[in-house]
Amino acid sequence: MGVATLGLGSSGVLNNDLIDKLKSADEAAVIRPIEQRQTEINLKQQALREVKKLLNDLSDLSVNMSDRALYQSTKSNIIGDSATITTNGNAKKQSFSIDVEQLATRDIRKTKAFDTKDGPLGESGEFDLKIAGQTFHISYSEDDSLEDLGKRIEETTGGLVKTSILNTGESKPYRLILKSRDTGTDNNIVIPNGGHFTFYSVQDAQDAKFKIDGIEVTRGSNSFDDVYEGVNITLKSTGLTKIEVEKDSDKIADKMSEFVDKYNSVIETITNLTKFDKDKKVAGVLQGSSEIRSIKSKLRDIFESTFGEDGKMANDYGLTTDKKGIISFDRGKFISAIKEDPTAVENFFVGKDDTKGIFRKFNTTLFEVATKSSGELKSLQSSFDDRAKAIADSLKKAREQLENRYEILTKKFASFDMMIGNLSNTASQLDSLIQSQFSKK
Repeated sequence: MGVATLGLGSSGVLNNDLIDKLKSADEAAVIRPIEQRQTEINLKQQALREVKKLLNDLSDLSVNMSDRALYQSTKSNIIGDSATITTNGNAKKQSFSIDVEQLATRDIRKTKAFDTKDGPLGESGEFDLKIAGQTFHISYSEDDSLEDLGKRIEETTGGLVKTSILNTGESKPYRLILKSRDTGTDNNIVIPNGGHFTFYSVQDAQDAKFKIDGIEVTRGSNSFDDVYEGVNITLKSTGLTKIEVEKDSDKIADKMSEFVDKYNSVIETITNLTKFDKDKKVAGVLQGSSEIRSIKSKLRDIFESTFGEDGKMANDYGLTTDKKGIISFDRGKFISAIKEDPTAVENFFVGKDDTKGIFRKFNTTLFEVATKSSGELKSLQSSFDDRAKAIADSLKKAREQLENRYEILTKKFASFDMMIGNLSNTASQLDSLIQSQFSKK
């Protein structure tokens, strides 16, 4: 490919190739250093975003660890299938047996058989229905259907009695079924005089009867939470079930292990971003940032300087910090501490009264360094953003100046090249004239 010239009549001496070389040299001297600074600040911003995300994730875990409900978690060991339980934070460590003699049941009544469920009854009447200590007056007309009567019973009793139409498949297949919404003898359905209707008993409502550690107990429902504090019991069938309730130390330890892993990830990331490798002569992206080093120092200090009421520290509960700030978690030691004194563990990590535990301190510190407008992370982010904008503005200005310079230079080169071309043509003509004169002699 030939070298491009600057226009018609050009000498070819001052061509585009020469201008491109000059421009490339200026770009290397002026533009490239600014672009390098832009790359560096972009890497710093990216690293800061990484730190911010890790701190946000760590904050979520820390909030969970500062929740008192976590340390009050319980689990149950059940032998038998006549009952199940669920527990909340108020449940105490205990064991007991449940011997179920009978389950609580609903009251169920049925009418005589009818030919149709939606045709008119053909007669009118009224009756009283008693349930749960209340009396409801029910009336019906000859135009009402069996379905209409069922809906009226439900509406009048406010849902205390549920109704349905049963198709038995007999010659007169339809029966109106009445069923108490709730179980227990208080929910027996009593209809002293059904008028034209006779309501036959299918099942009488009854209370649940069972023994707790040999002591007789009755309840109107098969599910109740008033036998032991924090324990909800559901009866499933007759028979004996043995239950043990204890602190769910494994659940607490799992959450602690998850937190430690995330915490160590934060510390390792900050260390790598701020260190200087003397052997490789390579600095971390955030090397020299006092703000980032301050975050690491503040988080580390919480685990190394928090004392409980009894003078115990984090390492007494299985959390040991090494010289690099990394925490090692002794799960066995932690679980042993929970079993020995669960309240002490809860108070150390959550707090007691106005005294903050280790994780409530941690939450406060994380907010101050990562979220607060005057905190380290926000301050550094603001500084990086300002620098990035200044560099971007500087780069834009430098490129504009360079383009303007070479636009002018290109025009000047074109003019100079034309002049050189004209002079060259004139010299060539003069040379031809001289040569012609010499040839005539």
